[in-house]
Amino acid sequence: MNPATSSPPPDENAEVSALIQTLHQTEQRLAELTSGEVDTVADRDGRTLLLRRPQEQLRHIEAAKQAAILNALRAHIALLDTQGLIVSVNETWREFACMDAIQGPGHGIGVNYLNLCDRARGDGSSEAHQVAEGIR
Repeated sequence: MNPATSSPPPDENAEVSALIQTLHQTEQRLAELTSGEVDTVADRDGRTLLLRRPQEQLRHIEAAKQAAILNALRAHIALLDTQGLIVSVNETWREFACMDAIQGPGHGIGVNYLNLCDRARGDGSSEAHQVAEGIR
């Protein structure tokens, strides 16, 4: 029998399969622990461990990545929640806000953008109304 063409013994196949399954389960558990949905875990001795700090660090890292991506774009961008509230803006938006009616330290964060568009008057008001309608 040629060793190069023979298959591994059955117990070796089972061991590899079990290892793959363990790795998959570990990957799933890691995703659960870092998603922010789990606040604590218990170790093998039954001690409860808080996960708030790693979750906060993960959220901070994700927010920094999002800001870097948004700031790389030259268009003025405001991210809205489902009700139309501005939750994040990029640097180009901040520049735009300083030149327009959106003043203040948050540059519109917390403002309902849809309502702002609906209340627009004068030049560009028709476009603002269309933007609000399109977002809805």
